[in-house]
Amino acid sequence: EERLARLEQVVQELAEAQKRTEGGLQILRGRFEGLRLEEYCRHRPFFFSRVVRRPAVLSPNEVSNMLEDAIDAGTLTEDEAYFLGQADLFVRGYHRRDNTPLYLAVEVSVRVDTEDVGRAVLRRNLLTKAGYTALPVVVGESVHELAEKVGQGEGVQFIVVKRE
Repeated sequence: EERLARLEQVVQELAEAQKRTEGGLQILRGRFEGLRLEEYCRHRPFFFSRVVRRPAVLSPNEVSNMLEDAIDAGTLTEDEAYFLGQADLFVRGYHRRDNTPLYLAVEVSVRVDTEDVGRAVLRRNLLTKAGYTALPVVVGESVHELAEKVGQGEGVQFIVVKRE
């Protein structure tokens, strides 16, 4: 009976470990899909042509130079620049009405939620503080209803991507 009880305990522990593993794999799958979507958008700047004219995704070096310039000019602190630099993408284009330069602070997520919207808004605010005219943009395969409501009040542009 002791051996049977111990065996039951081991089986229970294995079942719990399996659940933790499956949960971890689910998180990794979600992150992987998010990175795939980000990479998909990075190589298709035309996705942003509904928001700006002549969209161009900035390279990591261009972003780094922008942030260093803002730090040197005293318009951003190092912490602010670090947070801003964590945006998924930056896109430079031209405003559709008056053709002035416009920057997009882009958050990419398979399922856009209110946290994605909040980060895009905060990053737009920092770009504006650094002296750039900017818009917050979120890209995803789906958008949570609450995220859409919150984003509309903040001027967030939503781009829904259907990958084939």
